[in-house]
Amino acid sequence: MSPLDLLNTPIAGRNLIEASAGTGKTFAIAALYLRLVLEQHLPVEQILVVTFTEAATKELRERIRRRLTEAEEAFGQGTSTDPFLMCLIGRITDRSAAGQALTNALRSFDEAAIFTIHGFCQRMLQENPFESGSLYDTELVTDERPILRQIAADYWRTHCYNAPSALARTAIEAGLTPEALLELASRHAGNPLIRILPEPQAMVTPQGGVDCDHAEKWLLALKRGFFDYLAAELPKRKGKKNIRFFQDLLLDLHAAVQAADYSLAPMIREHYRAALIDEFQDTDPIQFRIFDRIYPAGDTTPFFLIGDPKQAIYSFRGADIFAYLDAAKSPLVGHSLGENWRSEPRLIQAVNGLFSSRIAPFGMEEIQFHQVTPAERERELLTLDGREDAAPFRFWFAGRRETGKPINKGDAWQMLTDAVAGEISQLLHDGAEGRLCIGNRPIAPGDIAVLVRANRQARLVQRALSRLGIPSVVCSAGNLFESAEAREVLHFLAAVADPANERQVRAALVTDLLGLSGDDLAAIGENEHGGRQCWRNSAVTMTSGRRAAA
Repeated sequence: MSPLDLLNTPIAGRNLIEASAGTGKTFAIAALYLRLVLEQHLPVEQILVVTFTEAATKELRERIRRRLTEAEEAFGQGTSTDPFLMCLIGRITDRSAAGQALTNALRSFDEAAIFTIHGFCQRMLQENPFESGSLYDTELVTDERPILRQIAADYWRTHCYNAPSALARTAIEAGLTPEALLELASRHAGNPLIRILPEPQAMVTPQGGVDCDHAEKWLLALKRGFFDYLAAELPKRKGKKNIRFFQDLLLDLHAAVQAADYSLAPMIREHYRAALIDEFQDTDPIQFRIFDRIYPAGDTTPFFLIGDPKQAIYSFRGADIFAYLDAAKSPLVGHSLGENWRSEPRLIQAVNGLFSSRIAPFGMEEIQFHQVTPAERERELLTLDGREDAAPFRFWFAGRRETGKPINKGDAWQMLTDAVAGEISQLLHDGAEGRLCIGNRPIAPGDIAVLVRANRQARLVQRALSRLGIPSVVCSAGNLFESAEAREVLHFLAAVADPANERQVRAALVTDLLGLSGDDLAAIGENEHGGRQCWRNSAVTMTSGRRAAA
């Protein structure tokens, strides 16, 4: 795998770009897009860009538009401070035609084909209904769980309600409940590439006495039979309601491009004469087979897969690392991005040393760690007492209890959050004294991030910081109306709406918004008049604060 040369790498045929975090992946995509416009003379509606989230789609659209704008200005002026643009100016002889191509690209950029994977599939099915066998008026349902929950409940009711009570109890004790069946359905519903083992078998309910061995076999058959029931029922129920799930978009386009007449794939390839597939580490076999059919190996259409296999090892991403590795084995030209533009040089060196010290550090020999080098650019370095020689990162190890036994999870989290908050407090104290700086300025709360695995853990850290008077915000992908702040506002508004309801008033008073303690509530209970006055003062303070903020 050779370093990617954005200026000179041939852009025909199938290419794979492996890009570690911070190595300029989005910059590379925008540069390739620019070359497709200038060198291949492609209009923006014929350059397909696919990524895997709405947020990434928005970012790519903004970054590509900005790059086209910068290039238009550079070609208009005949010069640029950007080395990449300056090289393009130097090797494109017809500068006037190039400028016009860039102007046209910007004028028609609203038609640029930049989609999420599901958006791309939906567009292809809608624009090619006859070739894909797609219906015009099918409703796209974003939440498939209600219908899957209904199927799971119906299956459970059919096979467990009439079974001997001992079997039903065995299933529940084994965790095979309707909710467990729902989780199975959510993960595997409608995927034709998944083979379910054991093979289909008749469902037999033991009669009479039930021993441990017809019980286990019955449980296995119960679980296996659910997939057959799901495969039969899901299409019928979706057809009856005339609905389609997000996964169906992938499945339907996959079936269409794999059809025997093989007419849709060439049509798509003719329409999109170049393709850049971002975040390809998040692919699965169905997604790869779609693009593999549209842009087959050996075809000269510019086709770039961009991703980082190191990220595909995390199950929470929903990716299939083996699908990525299969794609990497197909005939293609491999490239890598070797400069990190995000991190400090000493941190990059430390990470290189850590992961290069092990063979197959990610558990699979096919996923190698490629060292990256710090990009040459001006950086504001972190210094302590004017020195840059502090350890770039450190490991903390949780200790044991005095008894020698391991710390339980609850105590560990309390200890860890207090330790993190204490460390941050010390960092900010050093910054306030001018000892810890980023460039020439003291470190501030906004310079520090704490990464956790769950929203609940983030709230624990925030509370620990709050106890030390350190301001913080929680960034999460959760629903705003399910947040702790939303619940507190709900308690407050409920009390405002019904101030005679003592229970609601007390709930509002102890929120963080109003900040009363248990002792305060006890005092209020002893002095009814004082309690009403306290609530009135709190409400007035809250309302005044809202008006001031407005």
